[in-house]
Formats: sequence, C-alpha cells, structure tokens
Amino acid sequence: MTPPSVRIALVEDQMIVSEMLRDLLPSLLPCEVVSVSSTGTAALGDIPRLRPDIVLLDLSLPDMPRNN
Repeated sequence: MTPPSVRIALVEDQMIVSEMLRDLLPSLLPCEVVSVSSTGTAALGDIPRLRPDIVLLDLSLPDMPRNN
C-alpha cells in the first residue's frame, strides 16, 4: 500500500530555487508539488483554490509588506 501523497505549494521568487525544490521534494518524500508561485499575490490566489497540505514560503518576497 502506498502512503498518501502530501500536496505542497511552493512560493519562491528565485526561479533556480523553486525549480530545485520542485524537482527534489518528490524524490525525498511521497509528495506532489501542486503549485509554484513566484509572488505572494499569485500564491494568495492559488492556495485557497488548490488547498495544499504544506506551503513552503520564501519569507522575503518583494511584493509582500515587511514587518520590521
């Protein structure tokens, strides 16, 4: 019996990092990358619609406000 696949949304503005994670994660654990967003705004549209189990989020996205 195969374990259930975890649904992951990636939010990362650096393309090389998001591509690496998208390719690496499924080889490490039973998961499916359901969304790759390069902006917080795009992620806010994808996450409610796709309902991932995990969101891997870059904390310094250029289009999101910062709390210093």
